Amino acid sequence: MQAETPPPPASSPPRVSLTMAGLLMLGIAFGQIVPWAGYGPLALLAAAGWIVVAIKGHRFGMTLGMVTVPFLAGAVLITISGGSPVAPKVEAASGISLSGEVVMAEVMTKSRQRIRLRGAEGQGGDLRLITSRHAPVVEPGDVITGRARLQPPLPQLIPGGFDFTAHAHRHGYVATGFIDDIKLTGRSRPSLVARLRYGVQTRLYHHLDDGPAAIASAVLVGLRGGITPELREAFRGSGLAHLLAISGLHMALFWGSVVAAFRAGLALMPSFSSRHSSLKLATMAAAPFGLFYLVLSGMPISAIRAFLMLALVMVAILLTRRGFTLHHVALVAMGILVISPESLFLPAFQMSFAAVFALVAGWMAIIRSGWTSSRVPRLLRYLGGIMMGSVLASFASAPFVIHHFGVTTMWSVLANILGIPLMGMVIIPFGALALVVMPLGLEGVPLAVMAWGLEGVITASEYFSTLPLSRLALPPPSGLVLILMTAAMITLVVGRPWAWRYRATVPAACLVLAGVIWAVTPLPFVAMTALHGRVVAAITLPSGEVVFSRKSLDPFTRNILTRPLGKADGVYIGDVDCTECGRGWSIITAEGGIKVAVVWRRHGLTTACGKSDLVLSLVAADYPCRRGAPIIDRDDIARKGGVTITNDNGEIRITHVDNRASYDKRISHDNRASYVTAGGARSSSLPSKGGQ
Repeated sequence: MQAETPPPPASSPPRVSLTMAGLLMLGIAFGQIVPWAGYGPLALLAAAGWIVVAIKGHRFGMTLGMVTVPFLAGAVLITISGGSPVAPKVEAASGISLSGEVVMAEVMTKSRQRIRLRGAEGQGGDLRLITSRHAPVVEPGDVITGRARLQPPLPQLIPGGFDFTAHAHRHGYVATGFIDDIKLTGRSRPSLVARLRYGVQTRLYHHLDDGPAAIASAVLVGLRGGITPELREAFRGSGLAHLLAISGLHMALFWGSVVAAFRAGLALMPSFSSRHSSLKLATMAAAPFGLFYLVLSGMPISAIRAFLMLALVMVAILLTRRGFTLHHVALVAMGILVISPESLFLPAFQMSFAAVFALVAGWMAIIRSGWTSSRVPRLLRYLGGIMMGSVLASFASAPFVIHHFGVTTMWSVLANILGIPLMGMVIIPFGALALVVMPLGLEGVPLAVMAWGLEGVITASEYFSTLPLSRLALPPPSGLVLILMTAAMITLVVGRPWAWRYRATVPAACLVLAGVIWAVTPLPFVAMTALHGRVVAAITLPSGEVVFSRKSLDPFTRNILTRPLGKADGVYIGDVDCTECGRGWSIITAEGGIKVAVVWRRHGLTTACGKSDLVLSLVAADYPCRRGAPIIDRDDIARKGGVTITNDNGEIRITHVDNRASYDKRISHDNRASYVTAGGARSSSLPSKGGQ
């Protein structure tokens, strides 16, 4: 057999591409924060000046251009794209008749389906609906009628929180809701991709139990609607939630399984494989399978990033070059950001690229150390690689996970030592085999083997999620902290090898500064928002415990309220001792010694105003507090969005989702108010109700 030509040894890090990628990200972030539209001519002038200097051969001009052009390009790109998209406004409605075409359908829990309805008159876009339990099963291509209850996608509920409306717009639907009384009125021709995804998911649920079928559907076709909330929380608490989103791990395992199968087949033809490179032939033959898996997954950002990286690996193999390098990571990141600059602010992009950056950088360091060619047994090297990869990916993505979700787990490394081998040796290979033989109706045997691996992963997730510290709540870092940590990762890698004495100076300074900012930034002690017509609030007590203004809250609402407070859960305010209680109102001492009144009934407003430093009214308040205590009521939340309130050295800092409505109030012993406006000017006059 023809000997494979080994790739060249690992080279030094690609400083230019990594630096340009980092500056492009920084420019996009700057353009999102600072109004950039008026600086377009300045950006063009700077670019033109750099081109003139570069043409004349000035080295300083080339260096200046490398710094300024990516930064300016990022700021201009995010300005041109309009930043976060805004979906058309849809009013909530009940009992309306709808008619349209089902363009997507997936299995949900409790015998329901989640469908995407297109062509409904007067809606201005697609609808994402959940069918009733007794509704007939519908498929992509069905034309249906029914009675629906619609509501617009949730807005950004808390300052700095996730924007559900922009997320819905990016995915192409303008409203969500429920539909009942479904009747099939016709049939259209659905897309091939929708038919394939629905058909594969149907076969999975036919052969597997609900739990394994839901996980198999997530890792093979990207449909996660069948995962129960309990199972989803188990995966989060164990650190295995990344297995539910198709990313580089899944793509590499799927494509690698196909390459291994082709190489095994070529090995059966020694006369042919001795004259040709079996690796290159298998790589070319497996390329369409990787593209097929990308399309079948629904093309999320993590899968697109993984496929682009995989495409570069394929090209590198064909050219006998090293496949996984940080240069490829930087190129893929810049490609995605140029096409869709708003992707920078999505959790999937941030966590995916942080993890793959750390993994590739770590792998390059291992190759240079020669550990892969050592005499350590292969099994120990494999398990050590999984452990190291899990540690690197966990640490690199942890700040982004905490920023977006507010919780992490201490058991991620141990859980992944069990989960990743099952995924790599059983679930993905036999899942790929099931997809290949599914048109022949022979998927039963590979799915039975796949089910064994799925049960193992589910058991591991359920076990580790019950251990202490499986949901460790931490204060979410700010955007500035994330920027500094990203800069630390990039500068650590791009430093010159001969300058080890100084190489760690910049990243260490970035990490120390990020840690200091993270530690000294005061956390809010109040979070308040409106969800489905109900105003809810969460308050942190001096003991660190969180209390809720309502007793019955679902896990989603609890998570929304506790994330900015840096806590995992809380209790009902009626279950703790209050400072003063009355009919329809309650005053408690919050963190920092601030007296906070929660008012459920209008007649309690006067008493609450006279005895508290801050009033949170779940009903409309028609007048301000005479003593100057700020009131946040349901009308404020409806007009200006959710609110967080921070105690910054005795100054109450009130921030709404609409940050133009934010203001500060300093609490003094004589209880006279001093407010800080957006421009920094102070006023001794009392604001109107709600701080307007």
